Amino acid sequence: PKPLCNFQGRFVNCHLMASVMLRCIVRPSSVALRRFSSGASVSVVLGCDSAGENLKRSVAQHLQAKGVSVSDLGSDKFYNIAASVAREVKQGEGQRRGILVCGSAAQGAAVAVVANKFKGVYAFPATDAVAARNARACYDANVLSLADVSVDAGSAPDIVDAFLSQGFAEAPADAPWWTPELAEEFRSSLAEVGKTEMRAMDEGVQEFLHSANAMEDRDRGFAPPGAAPPNFSDFAPATPPKNGHHTDPPSTPPAPPNASAAASKWSSGSSEGPPPTPPPLPKRK
Repeated sequence: PKPLCNFQGRFVNCHLMASVMLRCIVRPSSVALRRFSSGASVSVVLGCDSAGENLKRSVAQHLQAKGVSVSDLGSDKFYNIAASVAREVKQGEGQRRGILVCGSAAQGAAVAVVANKFKGVYAFPATDAVAARNARACYDANVLSLADVSVDAGSAPDIVDAFLSQGFAEAPADAPWWTPELAEEFRSSLAEVGKTEMRAMDEGVQEFLHSANAMEDRDRGFAPPGAAPPNFSDFAPATPPKNGHHTDPPSTPPAPPNASAAASKWSSGSSEGPPPTPPPLPKRK
């Protein structure tokens, strides 16, 4: 039988639930892999941690002077601001790019790691214009992360301009190694990246459903194979008779003598067999 899980009070087929969730959150590959072209008019979303305020302000002023639409999300903990910028880029349907500034000694890798958790967001750290152009040309990166410790207000404009002007699968400046065959390879690789993202999402859904099933089993008191046998000594004793007559039978049968010891021997593989069956309740007079 197919596994069931309890979702908002209803038992549903796990495989059906996973299929529905994937259909809702995964767009067709032709749409999911659609990116902005080099000539498209895009807006930029900015964000930084507490150490990147000055550099972010400098980048914002540079972009506004060039007539680029800028949305500044302010500053926050690196993981919070990276998630906020990634969401905005993802919701921009290919018309937004993100720039994150942090004070990490890891050259901007901290915010890039968090931003890359979001499907369709490809963040990369860059310390010069060459790295920014290559990341755009080869991997269609849509979020740039800058480290305040390695990029200053003098070098940041060149990096940002390279990031915004370079198109995906287009030859970057000063790249004698670029060929049309290489451009096609990058296009096909990006399609495979989209498939990998979908597989990762499917694995995440399956893990969620497995956890939901485990919680449902726990709530129902189901013990999986290999679990310890029940402790009969925890059961309530039989209800004593009143006026020579027994009351309604208890909901749990009384524990037989030495039931716990018998259960222990049974679980340890003893040849004595399973614990004895509790004696039947006396009939009413």
